Amino acid sequence: MSSSFRGVKCSMRSSPALKPITVPPSNPDTPRPPARAGLAAAALLAAIRGYKVFVSPYVAAGSCRFTPSCADYASQAIATHGALRGGWLAARRLARCRPWGGHGFDPIPQR
Repeated sequence: MSSSFRGVKCSMRSSPALKPITVPPSNPDTPRPPARAGLAAAALLAAIRGYKVFVSPYVAAGSCRFTPSCADYASQAIATHGALRGGWLAARRLARCRPWGGHGFDPIPQR
């Protein structure tokens, strides 16, 4: 189909058919993003960040027997499981941190 406008010829090309955008059905096995931290979890995470910045470099620099360090473990546990269960997991981890305790890689349990 052609038309002219002041001596200029234009042709309209047919565009390819657009496919509708569909969202795949949700799979219960796909990992969900972590839930937004509540007020208690945010306060605990801020306290842990303060410890890591102001206390840990001067008192316990590099002395952790576990990987990740106890502060990193606590912040990951609280961010993943919330203030109550994450705090409980962090307290259990701190109880295992003693001279005759374990060592090595100790990941947080999955949700």
